[in-house]
Amino acid sequence: MDDAVKRTIAGYDIIAKRYSKKTLIPEVRQFEHRLLDRFLTMIDVEGSRILDIGCGDGRDTVYLQERGAETVGVDLSAGMLAV
Repeated sequence: MDDAVKRTIAGYDIIAKRYSKKTLIPEVRQFEHRLLDRFLTMIDVEGSRILDIGCGDGRDTVYLQERGAETVGVDLSAGMLAV
């Protein structure tokens, strides 16, 4: 694995809790939900399988699941996944 990728992963591991907390700001979540909702209008949600690459703390993975899409999230940062 490239050193820059390793440094990026280590950085996200360190800031995972703070990053996750900052993205819980209602205005941020509303904006992200609007983007995800728009994406969902472009696909047939029933029976859709979505791979959320770089899912971080999984908040978008869960949102997509709640909307009926079979969704799996993956991330290289163990710290983000732990959150």
